[in-house]
Amino acid sequence: MRIIKTLSWGALLLTIGACRGGEGDEPTDDSQVEGDADADADADTDSDSDADSDSDTDSDTDADPELVPQSLSVNVLTGYDGFDLAPWTDGEGVEYPISATFTFTTKDRKSGLSGSCAVETNLTAIDWTDWDLNAWSSFESPLEIVSSDCAAFITEDWGQDGVPDDELAALVLGLSLGPIDPGAADAYGPVFEENTGLEWSQDGVSQHFGSRVGLRAADASGAFEQSAPVVTVAWEAGASLEIALDRDGLVVPYTGMDKATEVPSPSILNAQTYPTVDPAVVLMR
Repeated sequence: MRIIKTLSWGALLLTIGACRGGEGDEPTDDSQVEGDADADADADTDSDSDADSDSDTDSDTDADPELVPQSLSVNVLTGYDGFDLAPWTDGEGVEYPISATFTFTTKDRKSGLSGSCAVETNLTAIDWTDWDLNAWSSFESPLEIVSSDCAAFITEDWGQDGVPDDELAALVLGLSLGPIDPGAADAYGPVFEENTGLEWSQDGVSQHFGSRVGLRAADASGAFEQSAPVVTVAWEAGASLEIALDRDGLVVPYTGMDKATEVPSPSILNAQTYPTVDPAVVLMR
């Protein structure tokens, strides 16, 4: 997740071992090699047939993972010009769309190994709405899949292909911006302190606000079927929504957000669901 600097999601390192046989089986008496050749060949034929049959069957069965999603985090990254959500520009002049990243933590129910994967989406048709009456402002948009490395989810829930892409593409995402949820702030505070070395009660609260992320089926209307609190930071930006950097090349968060009554602008917003939510909400059933 991004706080003041961008933190990496992590990586999975696969170590592959190999082995080779020794050379101690070479015959030492040349006179015996030709006499034993026919008998040895017959014995080898039976041995190879049994070994190949058992090995191939077991290997193929064990190799297929069955990943069970354990939790889901939704992260929205967007520019804000004081009225609308909008694309933004980084310090090198590269423009970024309004995006939402869905990160699943998973566990392989065969091996017990944990992992994660992410589906990147763009918000493509943003409407200003009043779906969250407790917020300063709120928006909604359908989702467009940009990339995904999620696969091999359990087919009982996620279909024969075991991927969440189609389910996400069939959703509308809502983002509301307003006062921070007390429960989300309490849960997020220790994470902020661990990653920054700053005090949440002083620096963290003054740099963050909040509100909610909502999800509903695209063919539904009205209220969002599911919602979760978000913790949001607003970074300073120029009039054209180019992100501001300090002399060390770090983004500059707005402060005083614990006393704010509206979203600062122009700004770049990073809103993250916290704590994580049940991944089954994506299925809408």
